[in-house]
Amino acid sequence: MYRHLRLLGCVCMGVALVATSIKAQTPQRSPKEIGQIIDAAVQAVSPSWERHANSTIAERGIRFDYARTMAGFGYADNARARANLGLTRALTAGSDSLLVDCDQMGSKACSRLGRSVYVYLEPTSVSSSEVALWVHMEWVGTPSKSKRTYLASFSAEVFLSRSGSGPWTLVRLGKGVVIS
Repeated sequence: MYRHLRLLGCVCMGVALVATSIKAQTPQRSPKEIGQIIDAAVQAVSPSWERHANSTIAERGIRFDYARTMAGFGYADNARARANLGLTRALTAGSDSLLVDCDQMGSKACSRLGRSVYVYLEPTSVSSSEVALWVHMEWVGTPSKSKRTYLASFSAEVFLSRSGSGPWTLVRLGKGVVIS
């Protein structure tokens, strides 16, 4: 019986060491790198989003969900991390609470979000030289000849890379999904 417990203990210790070494091999991106990734990803999907929304991001402004995005990269959202992002685009902080009075049926006012675009990034794969992620955007749409507002969504898969410690650049856009 004790032999089995000792064997089980050794197996558990081995699994813990392997898991720790795998985690140690995946470097955590610095806030500055995450800022470059945010800038490159939002810039990459902006033209596609603007075609669907019939307006520009500059006209609407971005309400960026820092907490959700930073959590995806393994960070707690805090003022220090935000200050070190070094973003080149002006983003106003936002959260999914902006969407509580919105729906896709046009039965709610969607006054919290207003004309802004709610945006967050969802990383799916991160290495030292490549990043794959989804950029999610939601906004208030108004169909022509209607006074009702509805929640529209656009998500696009983005692939970025960099050489050495250079800037993150777009490799390609992947799948895109529009709900409007």
